[in-house]
Amino acid sequence: MFETYLDLSNRNAKNARLLANYQPDIDALSDLLSETDLLNLMLITDSNGDIWMKPSSDIINVINSSAIMSNQINFFQDTTVLKKWCQLQSKEFSRLAIENYAHKSTRQNKIPKHVIDKLDVFIKNEFRHVEIYGHPLLMPFMELLADMVTPAKFRTLDDFSFDGKKTMRPYVRSIKYYKLYITKHLTSEDWLNKFLEVPELKPEETSWLVFSHFCAKYLFNLISKTLDDMRAKTIIVNDYLHHPNMVMLIILSMLPYEVMQPVISRENYSNTLTSPDTFIVKSTLNFGKANLTGYKKDTHQILRKAYIYIALLLNPGWGPTSKEIVYFLEGNKHSGVKGFLNIPPITNSKNPSPPLYD
Repeated sequence: MFETYLDLSNRNAKNARLLANYQPDIDALSDLLSETDLLNLMLITDSNGDIWMKPSSDIINVINSSAIMSNQINFFQDTTVLKKWCQLQSKEFSRLAIENYAHKSTRQNKIPKHVIDKLDVFIKNEFRHVEIYGHPLLMPFMELLADMVTPAKFRTLDDFSFDGKKTMRPYVRSIKYYKLYITKHLTSEDWLNKFLEVPELKPEETSWLVFSHFCAKYLFNLISKTLDDMRAKTIIVNDYLHHPNMVMLIILSMLPYEVMQPVISRENYSNTLTSPDTFIVKSTLNFGKANLTGYKKDTHQILRKAYIYIALLLNPGWGPTSKEIVYFLEGNKHSGVKGFLNIPPITNSKNPSPPLYD
């Protein structure tokens, strides 16, 4: 990988030697990530068009338990990845619905058919009443899906990019807002008194059962179908969510996880949900039989190596000391290799300055 960059005439001997040391590790990534993927992962373009190495903390901390703080959301622009996420979440929410129902009984391993039938009738009636009475949750959900299959909603925006925290601020704000909005609705008195067809459960337990069943059977399937429809209408090109308005599909697919995580923790459920970051790490960087701790350790190590490699590659005169590199690869806080590395950007402006981060 990166053969065209390696032969720069101004590359010094130490820089070239360090690149050669890391080349086998980088080549091993070629089956998982393209050159463009790695560059997008490691670099950020500021408002002047200057290209900088991202702060190393943004690259190394790859696994976060929260969808709000996920470091890997950009990967979900790939609709193949997003559909796989929806498939996994549908299965996990199906298991979660069973535990919602059976939380008081360790012997219950499925939801009785008559309960499922009641849940389906209730949910379908809610859908049926959306256009007549409106619905605080389903109305915006259905309007969003309708917008996604309307070509006029997506005007050409060639320079849009998800790169950088600045661009993802609307994502973070939206996740926080809708998480609170959904949770308030699902725990409101009006909602808790709306469906009392499962007498063996308390009203709030029933609410989480309805929500889990809805996500497992309806929500994630509708998102996947919408992606198929967008592809059929060529709204999506090359299986990639290229327009800022499409971010809402990613947000929608993350909300069930974010809403249910506090419930799972509070109720001590045995079934858990896979976080977005864990999903991306396990599905893209396969380290055999390593457990999650192993994934974190191995992923941190390989991404540290990739970070040093890209910095060396794009800055042919840079030659960090062995001590600096070893400290960085070990995660030592005293490493001199951190942040923007104090090396010049690939620049277009006369007075470049690192982009601001919150």
